[in-house]
Amino acid sequence: MSNSLRNITWLFLLLFAASMYAQSNFSTSLHATRNGKNFWYGADTSVTHAPAPGFETLTGVPISHPNVACEGCHAGDGLDANGDPYPASYQPGCVDCHATNSGWTVSENDCYDCHSRQKTEAVTLGYSDVHRSESMKCWDCHDKSIIHGDNGVEYNSMLETGAMTVECEDCHFGSALPDHSSWDPHSGALDCSACHAQTVVSCYNCHFESQVQAHLKRAKQPIHNFVILVNRTKDGQVGTA
Repeated sequence: MSNSLRNITWLFLLLFAASMYAQSNFSTSLHATRNGKNFWYGADTSVTHAPAPGFETLTGVPISHPNVACEGCHAGDGLDANGDPYPASYQPGCVDCHATNSGWTVSENDCYDCHSRQKTEAVTLGYSDVHRSESMKCWDCHDKSIIHGDNGVEYNSMLETGAMTVECEDCHFGSALPDHSSWDPHSGALDCSACHAQTVVSCYNCHFESQVQAHLKRAKQPIHNFVILVNRTKDGQVGTA
């Protein structure tokens, strides 16, 4: 066997193995389990990694209620909003993102079909973003190891420890970071996204409760867009929700 043919054979085997590895882990990915909604909404604290009851404790409407569950709108073998068939026995699969009529390739529109908040920011509101301006795509940061199954570990949220392996510092590094004017007074407790994101617009995202306690009718700075921050359990840092 010639060297060229041998190299081609090895390349094919590697690609085939990578494809099989991605598929074998897909069943544990959030794209497959769709655990996010039950995790954040449900009142059941027995769910793995659940730190506290979800929004169900506020609404009093259980996750199994027809108007909350998918079946509330997609009863039986109905239709999606775009007219595509929605079988009652639907199970997430590869074709949700990799349409066969597009040669299995994925566009950002495929991501936006489910990630509507990001579509609102990028398309509807037209927020500028240096990464998008440089022609970066969703998967440049959210790579296959995350999308296809997190190395076989099942998570209920992308905020859980280990669910997201990519960090801004992977690309943005340097000795100036610890001396940053916002990093230093907060003792490193702020994630980059807490300030460097269009969805976070003022100090009141963190300190709004002090305005309420002071009996002020409203914050002195305008608050708009999505302004929810969370204190992440995975690293104790404050970042965007």
